[in-house]
Formats: sequence, structure tokens, C-alpha cells
Amino acid sequence: MLYSIHIENIAIMDNVNLQFQEGFNVLTGQTGAGKSIIIDSVNLLTGERSSKELVRSGADKALVEGVLYTADKRVFLALEESGIEYEEGEPLIISREISKDGRSMVRINNRVATTGLLKQICSKIINIHGQHDSQEILDEKSHLRFLDAFAKTEKELEEYKESYSLMQECLRKIEETKQEDSLKEQKKELLEFAIKEIKEARLEAGEEEELKNTRSRFLNNEKIRSCIAESVISLNGDENIKGARELLSNALDALNTLAEFDSNVKEIAEKANDAYYMVDDICDSIRAISDFEENDVDINYIEERLVLIGRLKKKYGDSFEEIMSKLAQMEEELDSIENSDLYLAKLKKNYAELKSVSEERAVKLTEKRKAFAKVMKESVEKHLFDLEMPQVKFEVEVSETELKNNGKDNVRFMISANKGEELKPLSKVASGGELART
Repeated sequence: MLYSIHIENIAIMDNVNLQFQEGFNVLTGQTGAGKSIIIDSVNLLTGERSSKELVRSGADKALVEGVLYTADKRVFLALEESGIEYEEGEPLIISREISKDGRSMVRINNRVATTGLLKQICSKIINIHGQHDSQEILDEKSHLRFLDAFAKTEKELEEYKESYSLMQECLRKIEETKQEDSLKEQKKELLEFAIKEIKEARLEAGEEEELKNTRSRFLNNEKIRSCIAESVISLNGDENIKGARELLSNALDALNTLAEFDSNVKEIAEKANDAYYMVDDICDSIRAISDFEENDVDINYIEERLVLIGRLKKKYGDSFEEIMSKLAQMEEELDSIENSDLYLAKLKKNYAELKSVSEERAVKLTEKRKAFAKVMKESVEKHLFDLEMPQVKFEVEVSETELKNNGKDNVRFMISANKGEELKPLSKVASGGELART
């Protein structure tokens, strides 16, 4: 719905604002009042060609801005694909600016757009009817959509499109599987090489981290031994000094004796006891670290192994998990190539099943369309009779084709305005007056 239009410097109009009410609106006025200029301005909003002759004399540019509302999902999709934000129920603001040198600028919701997009979306919202203007009803490609809207086939059409889309996807996979044998063989060799490379490496989870840790200990073994020795002396002591464990043991004995005289000390003694056993546990852990023997480390093997893991990570993934996932993916792909005949047969069976479902759903669509084609014929003829066309005959021709994205039907509106005339396509024979009535 066109809610309002603002016109600046178009022909004789310098600044005009029009707001339309829902329902039937009439613009009247004598010749030269500007009715055609308003229609020309609306045409600019629909993406029609602009001309510098439309710019008011003395003005640098002309502007037409329209506020529209729509619930058409096709409009939402077109805007989304073009990166233009729009929420259903919100106004759609379209502007068309024409400079005096003839250049045109289109904006939709304050975003620069093309006249092509403007035509695409406004053809779903605004339809200009006139004796000599082209109309959507003349486009036979639109007739099926008109019939579907009249018959309310949304549910049946959605079900059909679901199976048809799956059928087309299955057909695409069939064509891909039928690639030339030389290409399949080349792909197979590449996959076999990659799979063999990963499997022969015999990677293990956490291996790289463990190797790096071992290399670090090997390269810093003297520093590590020094730190271990210092830790052991600090905890266990030697012939010259007492260690933390002995000091804690002495403190614990003293605290236990003190607890006999002061019950409040008992809790402190328990904490000291926990600390003693914690230090004891630390000592055991240090002994395990000190078990490292430099002579048991093959540093050359470690370096070679880390280089191998690094190369595999560059080719197949940033971690052990990613490499294993890539391996599984490649094995599945290789399996599909090696069993391409079985895979192809499975795809063909699936395609046949989906085609059968699509055929069944297309039949339901056809039956509903043909049933409502009769109702539409009667309704249109009644309205045309009321508009002083008593001899008119109108027909909705439904013919079957191969399966396509909206079923298997072609729809064409046929008309005979006078008695004795045979039915002919509406787009070929209808006069301007007949189109206005239709």
C-alpha cells in the first residue's frame, strides 16, 4: 500500500505532500492541474526511467519520496538479499532523486539501491493501471500466482516445494557423482595419499604436548636438577640445616602438647598436621620428577616427531582432534568414490522416491488449481457482466508441463469480449478498457 508521497520540483510542482487513505482514493481536477505529474511521480517510485525534463525549471534537482507498507514475503526476501534492513509492519521509505543533468539516485530505507531492485519490490506493491501502460496481469508468468492467491494454495505449494527442493538436491548429487573417471581417479589418489600419511604417523592425543615437555626438560636438565636439589633440601634438610618437614613435625609435637592444656589449640594442631602431610606429598612428587634420566631421551627422535606433527597440522588441522576429524571425512569421501556405483544407485533410488512424492503433491496442486479455475472464471465473468460486458467469456486455462519449482502447471487467462469470437490470450487481444475492467 502506498501510504503517502512527497514531491519536490517535478514539472510544475515545487513541494507537494499527499497522504492516501485505505480503500478507494480519487484525484480530480481540470486539464493541467497536475494529475499526470502525480502518476509520473508514482512511476518514478516503481523504478521507471527518469528524465531531466521532469526537473522543474530553475531547480537543481527533483525528489520523489514515498512511504509504503507491505506484507509480501518476496519483498522481505529481496530486501534481505540486498542487505537492507526492514521489519514487517514498519514503513518502507523509498526516495528517487533526479539531478538537472538527468542522473538518478535511488534510496530504500536510507540505503543507496538500484532501479532494478526498486522495480523488483515495487512491482509487488504498486500496479499502475491505464489504457496504454503495461500491467502485471498481461504477463502470463504472473497468471499462475494470481490463481494460487485466489485458490489459497499456500499449504499445498509449501509441501510440494519441500519435496521438489530435496529432489533437485538429489539430482545435483547424481550429476556430481557422474564425473569423469579420470577426475575420480585423480581425487582418489590424493585422498589415499593423505589418509596413508596421517595413519602412518600414528598420532596420539596429547603426544605433542608431552614431546615438547620432554624436550624442554632435556634442554634445561641442569637447571631442573638444581631446582630439584634446592627444593629437596628446603623440604627435607641435610646435615647442616633442618628442612620444612622436620620443622613442621617439631611444631606439630609442640602444638599437640599445648592442646592438652588449651582446647582452642586443637584446631591449629589439626591444620599443622594437614600441612605436614601436604609437604610429605610434595616430597614424593619431587622424587617422581627427579626420576628423569637424560640418557633415556632420544632428542633427535623428539625433534623429528615434532616436525612431522607440525607438518600434518599445517595440512590437515590445527590440533589432534581436527586432524582426526579430517581423516574421517577423507575416508568417507574415499569410500563414496570406491563405492560410487552403489552410491549412485542409492541416489537414483532416493531421487525416484522424491520424484514420486513430488508428482503426487503436484497432482494435488493441479486438482485444486483446476477446481478454483472454474470458480475464478465464474467470478470474473460476473464482475465483467456488472461492468457492461454481457457477452464476455473468460477462461482460466490450466495446462500441464514437466515438474518445476511451483508444480507442473502453466496458467493462462483467455478472454472473448464479443459474441462469436473465440477465446484468445488476454495479453494478445484485451483492449485498454477491458484491461481496466479485468
